[in-house]
Amino acid sequence: MNKPENMVMNKRAGTARLGKMLITIASLILCLGMGAPQAMAATTPGGNMTAYGTGAIGGIPAGGTNDVAFEITGPLYTSVSAAGAGGVNGTITSDNPFFGFPWTTQVWLYGTGTYTVYDGCASGDPGCGTGTALTFTVGAGEMGGHILFNWSGYTNLDLVTVWSPNTTYAAVNGAYEFFEGVDNTPPDGVANTAATTFSWVSIVSKGSVMGAEAGDMEGYGPNFNLQAPAATVACTVDADCNDNNPSSIDVCNASNVCEHSSAPTAPTLVSPENGQTGLASVVEFRWTKSIDADNDPITYTIYYCTTPGATNCAPVTVASRSSKGLFYAGGAGLLMIGMTFFGGMTGRKRTVLLLLLVLCVGGTFASCYNRTEDNNSPSTLPATQQSYSASGLTANTTYYWKVTASDGTNQSASGVSSFTTE
Repeated sequence: MNKPENMVMNKRAGTARLGKMLITIASLILCLGMGAPQAMAATTPGGNMTAYGTGAIGGIPAGGTNDVAFEITGPLYTSVSAAGAGGVNGTITSDNPFFGFPWTTQVWLYGTGTYTVYDGCASGDPGCGTGTALTFTVGAGEMGGHILFNWSGYTNLDLVTVWSPNTTYAAVNGAYEFFEGVDNTPPDGVANTAATTFSWVSIVSKGSVMGAEAGDMEGYGPNFNLQAPAATVACTVDADCNDNNPSSIDVCNASNVCEHSSAPTAPTLVSPENGQTGLASVVEFRWTKSIDADNDPITYTIYYCTTPGATNCAPVTVASRSSKGLFYAGGAGLLMIGMTFFGGMTGRKRTVLLLLLVLCVGGTFASCYNRTEDNNSPSTLPATQQSYSASGLTANTTYYWKVTASDGTNQSASGVSSFTTE
């Protein structure tokens, strides 16, 4: 093989390698644009254990730690028999020893109701009726727990506890002192205090202490204050789902399971300014975009008419366009560049692919515009704003307008502004 042929083959090999690299990059970009599925459950660190002992009942903790991790692994139980049959549905763990000895737990989590377990039962049979009865009542929105605590050679030490959602230890337990020491610095621990907001705060007055079976731990009552995603809570009415979060909408769905979601933030009207006069018959409405904590797509509806309060106005829907278009168009463009060079493609095929590439580049630029539907201001509109243009307004007339934002489930509304045409 002569030197020119070698050069041609090397060139083709180089373009093939380039094509493969571009295809790989494009695949990654397209995957980022599509998003990854969310895990159903995850262990959440940053929790606390505050333990009170026989000699510290006055509200002074005997020990604890601030590196507790928590995971909810299944729906909350609504009966002791179901818990016995279903197995553990939560985990509470820590790397920090308690008085020099490591500890582990088995955790059964309960929803609203009153439950009785017995401390003489084997693991997995909490309602056997043997030993001392431990009864706990879980109120609406609360979460209960039956915990088997293992420590220093002792196993299956029974604890029951009730947690209050999204609050602080100080708010729930008053004068009881919070344990702030031990493993309270990153990366393993957190500098928790009585003012830290936890997902679940142990209600000391609803807890119990360990009995004689605990040996050296007799009379001790570990209280766990935990960080975690919302639990799958069984319910009968919406009140059962109250999570003490004022920005959350709590609903008992048709399957009798609690759902917690956040409404988008309310849009703020920008222009026309309230009370503005001398406007033409064509008006561009602008408002700040809403933010949805659940990352749901937001649809805006604008109302404008001559009725004070903008009541009984005909709604006009303005859909917010996703920024993922940039990922899709850019990724597709790189993909076709890779295909063009992969295998040294020439002639008509390369021409067709290059034409498609031009279309994708155009799509990339189009995705960068802050527009919705085909009635909006050009790209000079700030990224934090949305707009809608209306025409044919009546001269010398006062109009009232407002905007609502919906994520498909929850809705929020702006205030009402007015303006007058000339």
